[in-house]
Amino acid sequence: MHDGQIVYLSEDDVRRCGGGDFAAVQGDVRHAFALHAQGEHVLPAKVQLAQADRNNGSRTHYIVMPAFLGGDVQMAGMKWVRVGKPESASPAITSLMLLADHSSGEPAAIIDATWLNGIRTAAVTAVAALELANPESTVLAIVGSGAQGKAHLRYLPAVFPRLREIRIYSRRYENARYAAEEIGGGFRDRIVAVRHAEEAVRDADIVVSATTASEPVIREEWLKEGVFYAQIGSHECTFEAVAAFDKIVVDDWQQQLHRGVQTLAVMARLGKWSERDLHGTLGERLTGRIPGRESEHEKIMFGGIGLGIVDIAIAARLYQTALKERIGLRLPFSGHTEGDSG
Repeated sequence: MHDGQIVYLSEDDVRRCGGGDFAAVQGDVRHAFALHAQGEHVLPAKVQLAQADRNNGSRTHYIVMPAFLGGDVQMAGMKWVRVGKPESASPAITSLMLLADHSSGEPAAIIDATWLNGIRTAAVTAVAALELANPESTVLAIVGSGAQGKAHLRYLPAVFPRLREIRIYSRRYENARYAAEEIGGGFRDRIVAVRHAEEAVRDADIVVSATTASEPVIREEWLKEGVFYAQIGSHECTFEAVAAFDKIVVDDWQQQLHRGVQTLAVMARLGKWSERDLHGTLGERLTGRIPGRESEHEKIMFGGIGLGIVDIAIAARLYQTALKERIGLRLPFSGHTEGDSG
């Protein structure tokens, strides 16, 4: 029962509540996508606010992600994402989550979601890869060394313990090398920074692209038979590469189409690809409505644009933990006044 207070969770609080438990976050992802496949959600299109001041040269923009997740979650919310200059001292991407208890309709929590962005997206890729990649995969390629690339570099090796080589590429080699050196753990000696995208992608079993590229950096001839490719950034592979995949799975096609930045959406806008060519959604795979990998030779692509319902699922778990463990700061909500019987 909502008590009229808002729980504020800082980044440290998020960690204390289990935000860094990658297995738990994967569980949240599976739960959210299962409810997505069952229609237990409301998912309006993301709202993007372009740079507010075009006169100061700022490249800052904002993304607003409202969502509702039903089933046994019954939480609504919104994630406010700020995307700034990558070269600035502050993080390039920061975000704040507002969570509301649907039973009362009142705000329940405000959560610093900046640190969660990377682990949440990496968890979606991990779940998709576990369903669609070859389980015997030994070579992982990551194209992009920003926050998302580094999150995948940090978390995916734990999901595929047979990995013997992990390659990372960035437009600036020093960024790839820094990312390779920054990531700790028992697999550091398997991480290699490379100077060319082809070096990373060619013959890799799992390929993840996490860039802001507006022109393709991945070519069809680099992608091996049996590859699993996750596109979580923008327009990062050629049209010919898309045409060569045996199966294409997305998180949500309407969200992909609305956002319009990934290769599938670009192709659809030009009349070169259609939803009819879609194998299905990740939620449909998780609920057994469509088959996953049926052959070690299949080339499978996953397009993940990022869904607010995943953030809701994670935030709801953190909120429940915060209530149970008395973690976080309690803020009074002015909607409750003396004599208010609501």
